[in-house]
Order: sequence, then structure tokens, then C-alpha cells
Amino acid sequence: TIILLFSISFFDSINGTLTLGTSITQITLLPLAIINPGHYYSLDSYLNHKNVNFKKYLLYIYRIFGVNNAAELRRAYFFSFILYASISFAAMVFHLNDISWMEGLTLKMILLNSYLSKYYEFFRLVELKIPFLLSFFSLIAFYFQTIFQLFMLILVFIPYGTIFIFYWGLIFFTCSMFFINLSYLPHIEIMLWMMIFCPILANKKKLNIYYDDYCNLCKNTIKFFNFINFNDIFNFLPISRSKAMLIEKGVSHKDILSNMIGESKSKLISGYNLYILISRKNPLLYVFFPLLILGKITRVGTFCYNFISKNRLKYFGKCKISFYKQLNVSPIKQISLKNSFFNKTIYYVYFSALIIYWLFNPNFDLGSKIFNYSGDSLKYIRRLGLDLPNVFNETDLSMGEKWMVIELIDKEQHEILPITGYDGERLNYDESDILHFTNHGTDLLYFGITLNFRRQTIGMDKNRILSYMQSGNRGFYNLEKRIEYDYKKKKFSGSKSYRVQIFADNSNNIEHWTNDERIFNKETIFQQYYHYDSVKGLSKYSDNLFNR
Repeated sequence: TIILLFSISFFDSINGTLTLGTSITQITLLPLAIINPGHYYSLDSYLNHKNVNFKKYLLYIYRIFGVNNAAELRRAYFFSFILYASISFAAMVFHLNDISWMEGLTLKMILLNSYLSKYYEFFRLVELKIPFLLSFFSLIAFYFQTIFQLFMLILVFIPYGTIFIFYWGLIFFTCSMFFINLSYLPHIEIMLWMMIFCPILANKKKLNIYYDDYCNLCKNTIKFFNFINFNDIFNFLPISRSKAMLIEKGVSHKDILSNMIGESKSKLISGYNLYILISRKNPLLYVFFPLLILGKITRVGTFCYNFISKNRLKYFGKCKISFYKQLNVSPIKQISLKNSFFNKTIYYVYFSALIIYWLFNPNFDLGSKIFNYSGDSLKYIRRLGLDLPNVFNETDLSMGEKWMVIELIDKEQHEILPITGYDGERLNYDESDILHFTNHGTDLLYFGITLNFRRQTIGMDKNRILSYMQSGNRGFYNLEKRIEYDYKKKKFSGSKSYRVQIFADNSNNIEHWTNDERIFNKETIFQQYYHYDSVKGLSKYSDNLFNR
């Protein structure tokens, strides 16, 4: 964690992928480095239980970094929140100088932008049919987001303010993940938000789970529940030792033999309902809760549970020996060190960096006013994750107006490279895109190649584009990197031929309460044919083919 915290910015810088996502990742890693996590699910924990000798070295390492109490954890999470709030405030100060933001147009422009929104076609249809709707939501987002970013550090100390900060942040990050193409940034922000505002607390009100300790199916089920019992909410009691107690509580002998039984707050729950309750008690099972509720409503889940429960011994067999003694998984022994030297050092470094960030941030301009200083004093501060965000301002919102489309036109095949589509939308080498990154399958293409092209060509006319794409210029280099990536990705050999087109539209000319779809009409402003092979690289093979 510590190595990653201090090396990720250098790695991303070398690869051209240093972004706000890098900074927020560092801010998320910071409390993890301080609080020394991994007591249940980590390589440390695994070795702690498998190797007696390693346990000694592990305890020595943990003594260096310390394992903190609840107050220390709270401090680490809050410090991470302060860093995030500082970056958000700096971003909003920059927004306040942007015309599109101040007019409340930013969200609308993003959603209609084929490069910035995955579902631009849907939103363009909405804009055509109900022209006021996107303007309305864009204005609402403008007011709430401005309050959120400007006053985050103040509102968090007010009860209702904390609720607003948490829920609006969660809404903002979730909507960003699904509707705005930002790679992994919103995913990290959601994790950071849940870590800060929804810490896992040790719960004294345990859920007692009574299980058949001679049943093989029950054995595997309870082992799984025991493995995920990191919040110590489950207490496992074997039927062989608890049968009499259950009968005294009114549980029938038949129910004891056929169902798993739970007890929470002196209330007995059995069968399928117990599984629903279990999914509510453990954060790792939250994702299954809606599915289990759906199973109860449709009765499919109840039917499946009852069938398996009645036939469990027939299909899974019975063990001759009780296995309750095997349920003894415990976390790594925790060393109580409130303020280790390492933790103090981390706080001092980041607190000093935060002061410099506020004083010399060009968005605030305090350094030049107080110290009469001008220069890039934040060069090294950025390496700690304190970025100077310039996102979704005039430059970003103009990135949908020009795009490059590359087609492989060999005799054997004719296909578009899965980088940019004909409408300027992002295509993906990973067709499934399960995590919804929408980054062409790699940030090397997104931040390192396509984003640079979009920003560099803003405001260029046909003549400037022609010069930009000449050999030796940045446009030619950008094109070559795209084709080279595809060539190696698909393991081609020999020479390949490509047609390259650059399209443009006026999609940045968006206003409130209008639905002029003509701004999305595209025109071809560049077309050329190229050869590429692994030895000679990229070269033009014919001129004057624009009108072909």
C-alpha cells in the first residue's frame, strides 16, 4: 500500500495517464496506509494462519506501522476527506470562471457529447422530444454541485449537511460512473465515500445461527459465512449442542431438522427468511439482498430453498463427526499503537503539503498576493495526490467537435479500429466493459492518445488540421500510436492499409431550452490513406484522395 501510494503518480506520469483519477486513488490509499488494514482478507492474514515463523516477522512489521483504535481510524478517514474537499473546492473555484458552468449548461453539454457520454444517442433523443428536460436537470445539478464542492468542509459539521454531502456525493459519483466517460475515477470515489461515511462497526447485537453440524451442505455453508464474518456479526451454534434450548423456545423438532434457524433480538427466523436477514447483516452480501427479496416475491427462492433443504442429506450426505470446532478463524493479532512514528510522519508530510496547496494554488492565487511569488511550487505536491483539477470546463466540453476514425482496408478484411466510432463515440477493445470504464480498453489509449488529439485540435480549421497531420507533427504521431497499438494488439504481421478520416460538427453550440439537432451534423475535414508495417512504421501511400 505504501509503495503504491508514493509510486502511482510517477507510473502514470511516465505512461501519460496522470489524471484526477490518480490523485483520488492516492487519497483513498492514504488512510489505508495509516490504519494498517488487512487483518482478515490479505496475504498477511493468509500467511499468519499458515506459517508460524512468518507470524513473528508480521507482528514486528505491524509494530512499526501500528494498528489504530477507533479514534485513530476516524482521524485517518477525516484527513482523507479534508484532502478530497480541498481538491473539490479548487475545482469549483476554476468552474466559477467558466461561462458554461455559470450558465448551468455543463451537464447538458456533457450528456449530449458523444465523446464524454456513453449514452449520447439517448440524451440527444430526449433533447429532441422534450427540449426543456435536460436543461432543467442541468440547472439542478449546477446548484447542488456548486454547494457540494464549495461548502463541503463546512456542511460536514452540520447533521443535515453531512446527510447532504454523503447522498449528493454518492448520487454524483454513481451517475458519473454510468453516464459520463471518466475511466475508473467514479469507482474510486464511491469506494472513498463509503470508507469515510460508512465504516464497518463492530456490532454487539449478534445474529445467532443454529446449524446442523453433521450435514455436509451445512458445513460448507457455515464455512462460507464464517469466512466473510469480518464484522463479527454472526455467532454459530451447532444443533447437537443447542437442540434442547431451541425446543424450549418453541421450535418444533421437524423445523430443527429441516431448516437453518437464526435468532436476532430474541426473535427466531428460519429458512429462506434467515438468508434474507443474513444478506442484510454483512456488507459483503448487500448485493444479493435485492435478488433474495425478488426470490421471495416470486416464490422461486423459497421453492428452491425448501427443495434443497428437504433433500440435503440425500444429495450431499452426512458427516459422522461434528465440525463446529473448525470454526476458529481469527484475524491477525492487533498491536495497539496509537501514534506510531510512521503515522506521525505521514500526517506531517501531508499536512504541510496541504498548507502549501492552499497558499500557492493558482486557482486561489494567495501565494502571489501574500508572498509575491509566482512559479510552479505545486510540482511535487501533485505527486502526493493534491491535484489542480481542470475538468469539464471549456476545453473538456469542446472535445466532442473533432474526432479521428481509422478503418483497416485490406483485401481480406474491412473493419473500423475499436477506438473511435463514426459519431465520435468511444469504442472499446474490451467489448464487455464490465466495469464501465469506457476507456477504449486502456487508459494508455484514452488519456495518452485520444484525449490529447481532442484537446489539441480544438479550434483548428481544415488547413491547420492538414498541417497537424503531416509527418513529424503531433497529429501524425497520434495516428501512428493508434495504429501501432491495434497492430500489436491483434498480432498482425506484414503491411496493412488504413483509411483515416477526421470529422467535425458544432456540438459545442448548445443552449438552454432548444433542440437544434443540426449542430450534430458532421462533415469530413480530412481523409488520407496509409500503409503500416512493424519495420517501416507509418507512411502515406497516396495523395489527393479526399474526394474519392
